[in-house]
Amino acid sequence: MTTSHPQSYLQLLQQHTGLLAIGFLAVFTGNLGQSFFIGLFQVSISDQLGLTAGEFGKVYALITIAGGFLILYLGPKIDWVSPKCYALAVL
Repeated sequence: MTTSHPQSYLQLLQQHTGLLAIGFLAVFTGNLGQSFFIGLFQVSISDQLGLTAGEFGKVYALITIAGGFLILYLGPKIDWVSPKCYALAVL
């Protein structure tokens, strides 16, 4: 894709503000959330559920692996949903 007038970053921000906002929201709320949140509250969660550290690790690993396989199924379906509808459904 070659253009005679390359876009500046400012033009990109001005023309695609909504799409970029959704992208930043997804990155900054999704990537840090799971592991950071679980790490902060692992001891409390383990105590509440009566799990040892090893048992908690097994459960966490199984859920993470299941999530990985689930995204293989859901990923292509999400590609056909507009970012606005997806964000509203998630929020």
